[in-house]
Amino acid sequence: MPGRNPVYLRLAKLSGDSFTDFASSIMDLVSETPKTFMAFYNELWSMRDKRMDDWPLMSSPWPTITLCVLYFYISLGLGPTLMKDRPAFKLTRTIQIYNVFQVGSCHNFTITISVTTIYLHLFLQPPGGL
Repeated sequence: MPGRNPVYLRLAKLSGDSFTDFASSIMDLVSETPKTFMAFYNELWSMRDKRMDDWPLMSSPWPTITLCVLYFYISLGLGPTLMKDRPAFKLTRTIQIYNVFQVGSCHNFTITISVTTIYLHLFLQPPGGL
């Protein structure tokens, strides 16, 4: 059969007797996906820690979604429009200071974790070892 896409033919072979059976199973899956997604969402929402409902941005997912959309609008739309005729900021010194701070923080974290691990391994072993 010239002109037919070989990918569809392979998928039809995987699905059963005919391509129409495969297409109908895909349509069933697509029509069930929103119901499955909402059931999953409702299950996750029922398992949340209800003590956090009074915290800022935690009463529903909409504040977080709104902030994300606003961030994308500012960074991809409004920001480039406002900065179109302006020169770029010179942040070389600020970035250097930030990098030195990051290296120091990572060094401190690594030393702390290493010393803690060695201490726990050498001195807090149960009698007879692990």
